[in-house]
Amino acid sequence: MAKKVAVITDTSSGLDFETAKLNHVHLIPLNVMVDGKEYEELRAITTDEFLMYQQEKRKTSTSLPSPVGVYEMFNQLLETHDQVLYIPISSKLSGTYVSGCTLARDFEGRVVVANALRTVSPLKWVAIEAKRLLDQGMDIEEVKQRIENTADRDEIYILTETLEYLKRGGRISPAVATVGNLLKIKPVLLLKNGEIGLYSKVRTMTKALQIVVEGLQKALAERPGGKLTVLHYHYDEMADLVIPLLKEKFPNQEIMVESLGAVILNHTGPKTLGVGVYFPLDLD
Repeated sequence: MAKKVAVITDTSSGLDFETAKLNHVHLIPLNVMVDGKEYEELRAITTDEFLMYQQEKRKTSTSLPSPVGVYEMFNQLLETHDQVLYIPISSKLSGTYVSGCTLARDFEGRVVVANALRTVSPLKWVAIEAKRLLDQGMDIEEVKQRIENTADRDEIYILTETLEYLKRGGRISPAVATVGNLLKIKPVLLLKNGEIGLYSKVRTMTKALQIVVEGLQKALAERPGGKLTVLHYHYDEMADLVIPLLKEKFPNQEIMVESLGAVILNHTGPKTLGVGVYFPLDLD
């Protein structure tokens, strides 16, 4: 008989509690900091509230989920499940993975932690697909290996209106941000293999979108079968621009429209658009 395995991920995935429940995935909130005060994302603070504080130039950041809360969830789920598969935000973006591994040692192999090297929608879909594979009878260690061995496939290109929030988060220097904003430089960031880096710098959004389309075309040519995703949070004017472009360039591709949460918006600001491709776990 197949083991009963619970799957846990965190709110950096873009999952909300209702959607997670519908997909039989358990959700742990990351913590959002505002002027040094800690809030559980989606429980104690909404994304709208976080963005309001951010635009007021309050000091904002993100932090690990409560170790006590994570430990308690492990304990609770193991009362009704044989094992737990915990799939947190990328270890290159947060200490959540290392913390989870430390906590898992107390459970003598019943808690397995996968270093997915993903966040936003790729993390969401990894968690949902992992649950499906486990329910079909796949061994937890095999699912973990599949998650970790496919981490370098997914790509999310991130376009931001301003460099100000990247400066605040320490990802670029104040001097670079000032010059970039004066010259109206549009950074194209790439979230791949678990970390966010500068992919290109352009002067117009048209050029930025061209670069993104070229990157997606290359990724899909190398591995057909990926799913396109557009991510934003109430940035409808850009989403309405890019979605028709993607439908034109990729007429046979499914396009998912999904939400960005406070974890990414803390570093990039409210007017942020993500465009990327996710490759399912069972795709060769």
